[in-house]
Amino acid sequence: MTRAERWLSALHRRRRVAIASVVCAALGLGAMARTIRVDNSLDVWFVDGDPALAAYDAYRERFGNDEIVVIAAVAPDSAYAPAALERVRAASDRLAEHPLVRRVNSITRGLHVSGSAGAIDIEPLLGDGPVTPEEAERVRARVEADPAFRGVVIGRDERTTLILVEPRVVDDFDAVRSDLLADIRAIVDDTLRSGGATAHIGGLGVVYDGLNAASMRDSAVFVTLSYLVLLGGLWLLFGRWVWVAVGAAVATVTVVATLGIAGWAGRDLNMVTGALPTLLITVGLMDLVHLIDAGTGGGRRALAAMAVIAAPCAVNTVTDAIGFSALASAPLAAVRDLGWLAAAGLAVGLASVFAIGVPAVVRFGGAAPRRAGGDIVARATAALYRVARDRRGAVLAGTLAVFAISAAGIARLDVDTYTIGFLDEDHPVRRDHAAIERHFGPYVPLELEVDARADGGVVRPELLRALDRAERAVEAHPAVSRVTGLPEIVKRVHQVYMDGDPTAYAIPGDARVVAEELLTYSFSADGRDTLDALVDPPQRRTHITARTGLPTARGIAAIVRDAEAAARGALGDRADVRAAGYLPLYVRIIQYITETQLRSFALCLVAVALVLVALLRSVKLGVVALVPNLLPALMTLGLMGYCGIRLDVATVLIASIAIGIAVNDTCHILFRYRHERRQPGATPTSAVEATMRHAGHAVVATSVLLIAGFSVLAFASVQSLAYFGVLTAATVAFALVADLLVTPALLLAVDADATTRNAR
Repeated sequence: MTRAERWLSALHRRRRVAIASVVCAALGLGAMARTIRVDNSLDVWFVDGDPALAAYDAYRERFGNDEIVVIAAVAPDSAYAPAALERVRAASDRLAEHPLVRRVNSITRGLHVSGSAGAIDIEPLLGDGPVTPEEAERVRARVEADPAFRGVVIGRDERTTLILVEPRVVDDFDAVRSDLLADIRAIVDDTLRSGGATAHIGGLGVVYDGLNAASMRDSAVFVTLSYLVLLGGLWLLFGRWVWVAVGAAVATVTVVATLGIAGWAGRDLNMVTGALPTLLITVGLMDLVHLIDAGTGGGRRALAAMAVIAAPCAVNTVTDAIGFSALASAPLAAVRDLGWLAAAGLAVGLASVFAIGVPAVVRFGGAAPRRAGGDIVARATAALYRVARDRRGAVLAGTLAVFAISAAGIARLDVDTYTIGFLDEDHPVRRDHAAIERHFGPYVPLELEVDARADGGVVRPELLRALDRAERAVEAHPAVSRVTGLPEIVKRVHQVYMDGDPTAYAIPGDARVVAEELLTYSFSADGRDTLDALVDPPQRRTHITARTGLPTARGIAAIVRDAEAAARGALGDRADVRAAGYLPLYVRIIQYITETQLRSFALCLVAVALVLVALLRSVKLGVVALVPNLLPALMTLGLMGYCGIRLDVATVLIASIAIGIAVNDTCHILFRYRHERRQPGATPTSAVEATMRHAGHAVVATSVLLIAGFSVLAFASVQSLAYFGVLTAATVAFALVADLLVTPALLLAVDADATTRNAR
């Protein structure tokens, strides 16, 4: 009796303890899964202490939350109609009263500056009371007199006006964002959508919320569908409901325990980790299929048969866990979480497979007699083996050609991320975003923070003039619609001081005049500090706001680069300028994607190679194991390049995951080959033939199950999950062909005895 058989026999004798242990552990850990939510916010893509994230937090402390919720109110005729102003005022006032809202800017609540020298009045554009036609015309005149409102709260066609809602900076804003947006939507429905008027809600926080909701829905629906498809596949493969029940038990224990570990560690699901349950279910059931397939007949013979494949099952878990653990070094927090959670889940899955699966196979007799499908698989496997044996040179030459074709496709890969593009085109968030841009134009804020170098800070006249030139230079960019900042305030206040003289809309030349006018302006009639959103208390820093779209990260990077260059050119050595707020972080994700892909792929490849060489105790077999597993990963990346699928935050891990999944069946083939090669009188050719005859059915069965399970995800509404499913299914299909065709050819090529036999 071999060591593996003795171990399985001991496990079978203590089966009640083993089963109770894994079930109790799953239940205990699973209780922590209730704390898990979906979070696709910035924090999941950055590590704690990241300089870019720290700079973003510092900016928010100085100037507030730049995650502005933008509400576009579209009137049937004119935004200045009394009824339209009534609606906007009602919405603005109710929004301003929300405890999570810091301030609201709109065509009714925007601050209007009036008066004359020594008597400046600062009040909302629209006062209380009924909105008469005369009052509506007064609002129009006030807006048209102040350029700071144009392109900020009123659109080009005067039918569309924006309500800009700035949330408060609170701890863990991600936890309350959804509730705030739900309240905003309710207010919009009550106040703005009546009398033929429409309204659209947009902004970065709205995109986050849409992704979170869609990810949660897809995770629940499609993980369940994958689960059912895989269980149905077990019945089709083996024709017995007992294996469906055992598969359900293994999958449930694995997923519940892993999600419990995530909850215990305070981790949430996101676009990357949302695929974790499907990944664990499919990989876990692969080992179960091999156990069932080997254990035909049950009893002691089943233990002996399962002992042959127990080692590759364990090796697969080790290699997969090491491959995923390599992701722990990734700069993206979401990727790191997927790495260690997948490694932990795979360990739980292996324990569940052996604790539940081995006693079940011994008791119920493993696989049922093969159906007609089994004969088809056997014939197909045998045919591929004959091609690999008789046309070995052509197979290996074809493999090299596929490597070259894949490399050409990889060279065409586009490394980029389009966050809103993860949602379907008909998703309400995307529809609203498109509607706002259609009616109003680009509206997403791009902040440029300015830090004065000399004494006097940002309120020095010469710096204000340079800042005004910087705004116009940035505004000239074709992707920017409007740029505003402190100069607009200074010019408007000075114009009012000069009794409304149109030529006085300019920066005063005297620093004392600027200081006096800003002091008068700094507090509105209701006691609000009107400058706290623009200037920090020491008056050393300010920021200008450019309105742009929400293109891909690479598109944003180009806009940021151009905007910084234009602003620096206008400011010269008077001040330092740098992009601030959310969008620069969005750009930084591109750098992290590239680093993550290269690092995770390299680490995974090296780790898997070393483990395979050590456990197979053969450098030759280790190399043989790598080729048919590296090939599917490169083929998938090449396919992405040819199909125009971006390498982004959703697909960045495909290559590493591909190696982890593809190596499993290869490992079973190689362990079986080593077993057959040790039999008396075995030759490389006979050993390969016996290997494919014994392992071929299980390899095909597990691959078909994986393809079916992952393909279900193709119908997910979140593009990241859909691409993950399609690309992983494609990788498994590529790996199946490589295992049945390339692996036998390589085994025959590297074994010296094969050459001798063929020569004779």
